[in-house]
Amino acid sequence: MFAIAAAIATTALGVDSVDVMLRKIFGKDSPPVAPPLSLTSHALVGKDNSVVVNAYHGGLEFQGSTYDSKLTTFAITNPSASRTVTFPDGSGTVALHHTAALTAGSTVSFAPASSISCYTLTPGENETINAVTTGAVSGRTYYLVITTSGTTSRTLTFSANFKTTGTLATGTTSAKKFVINFIFDGTAFNEVSRTTAM
Repeated sequence: MFAIAAAIATTALGVDSVDVMLRKIFGKDSPPVAPPLSLTSHALVGKDNSVVVNAYHGGLEFQGSTYDSKLTTFAITNPSASRTVTFPDGSGTVALHHTAALTAGSTVSFAPASSISCYTLTPGENETINAVTTGAVSGRTYYLVITTSGTTSRTLTFSANFKTTGTLATGTTSAKKFVINFIFDGTAFNEVSRTTAM
């Protein structure tokens, strides 16, 4: 045991993880049997010695249920001072903020995805916005930013899955913006606020 401990202490200086160190001691092709999860100096390793979570260059890289080349990375911006990020004591879905453009047409599909909270639309005709609730998260806020184009006023009508103050007329001035804010209650997108043309 003393010989192994001495070998670990000596070898640790030249390797970057406990996993590599143990392989050098026990032989490259005969690593010790690992528990379901084992901790190395920079990674959480599965029982098949595959990395499940890796700390790398200021981020945490997570494998999914299938070990492959696809990773989810929590990236940390280099801090200018000590920071604390607190997760609340509760269960729920983390809201991500991303913008996507809706495709204009006589019927526009408003179908929120898990990573999108803001949608943009430049209507080219009178259009009906049809809400699909499948991917929407209850309690989450969604924004619709409408940009006018041309000098013809367009009328936007909202489908049954919306609860709004009514239709929206874009007006005859190009490059104006309207912003409508909705909160989803699990059944409908409820209008919270609506700006005038800006």
